[in-house]
Amino acid sequence: MNFKKITTFKNSLSKICSKLLANSDYAFKDLLITPKLKKEGTPDQVKEVNSQQAYSSLLVLAGELLDPIESAYIIEACNSAKAGMNLAAATMLGCAAEQLLKNLSDSYHTYLKNSGDSVKDYESKVIKSKTSYMRLTNFYNYVTSNKKTFEKHGLQNPGASYAVLEIIRQTRNESGHPTGIIISDSNMHELFSLYNVWLPRFHKLMASFNESIVETKN
Repeated sequence: MNFKKITTFKNSLSKICSKLLANSDYAFKDLLITPKLKKEGTPDQVKEVNSQQAYSSLLVLAGELLDPIESAYIIEACNSAKAGMNLAAATMLGCAAEQLLKNLSDSYHTYLKNSGDSVKDYESKVIKSKTSYMRLTNFYNYVTSNKKTFEKHGLQNPGASYAVLEIIRQTRNESGHPTGIIISDSNMHELFSLYNVWLPRFHKLMASFNESIVETKN
């Protein structure tokens, strides 16, 4: 599996994720979420506990989501990962990320329309994209060209956020087809750890867009 896009932004991801988890019981190191509590047991036992915590934490987040489709895929992904079915887990996590991207791009679309901006080009390149790859790539282009707007609404370092969604998309494509890919427990934990941290950030971004829409209408 090619983690080049993730490792390219490793320092940025680590700084952002560590800051987000500063007041929690977890730490973020080497692209993994680990407990700040004292680790006891063999290395393999500690690794298993850390992995299960990442999956359990994401299950809690899934229960707080308003979109039943996104929530259902996350639940399936976590349950598959906890059972050691990594291919199924990666595929389901990719489906959840694809639904997240759809919601995120739709949210920005509504924000643009409500702001009175032209949406014809955005609709053509993003909303009507025929593949998740084109939707993500074109949406990222809009994010970078309107960086101040997205930063205003809480999204820092768009390159890092793009890397997270892209590696999950790539992994889903490989795991969802008979490619012969093998996903290690370590790589599975990395993906779930990253998604644990970034999922709330993406939803806060959508919430900020929605709040701006309500304020404008009022």
